[in-house]
Amino acid sequence: MKNVNQLDHFQTPVYSHNISLIVICDRVEKPANMGMILRLCDAFNISKCYFVGNEIEELPQKARKVSRSAFERVNYTFIKSVDELMSQLRKDNYKIIGLELTDRSKDLREFDFSKVSKIAFVIGSEKHGLSREMLGILDDAVMIPLFGGVSSLNVVNSLSIGLFEVIRQKTKN
Repeated sequence: MKNVNQLDHFQTPVYSHNISLIVICDRVEKPANMGMILRLCDAFNISKCYFVGNEIEELPQKARKVSRSAFERVNYTFIKSVDELMSQLRKDNYKIIGLELTDRSKDLREFDFSKVSKIAFVIGSEKHGLSREMLGILDDAVMIPLFGGVSSLNVVNSLSIGLFEVIRQKTKN
């Protein structure tokens, strides 16, 4: 492309949405992934991010650094038990949707997010995916179709694809 200039950060268009969308991270432990998840939450204007099921009580320094200050703008919290959170989400009419390959997962591209008013999007740990406990709580599961030899992606890559698809569907005219 001739005569094209890259925009700097202050020239980048800022988009908005008013989607009720939260992220729940089930046993995500690697600080670099935590930081990138917060950066994605900031980029996609996610209202809340929960880190559940691990012993961490404070965001590690590496996660802060990787987030590139997103941790200052994203509302996030660490909780040990998921029961109370899920009970509250159900009272608030959230649909709990896991991004996981299961025998009942639906293709991410074919799941109609536009019909869901409030979404709690759940991702699993780097090594094992969603816990059995979390799988039992889900209302639905979606999966990313892959076309090569691998059966999964990094948790951050998966979340970015998932969030993009949810917001794409819910904001298209």
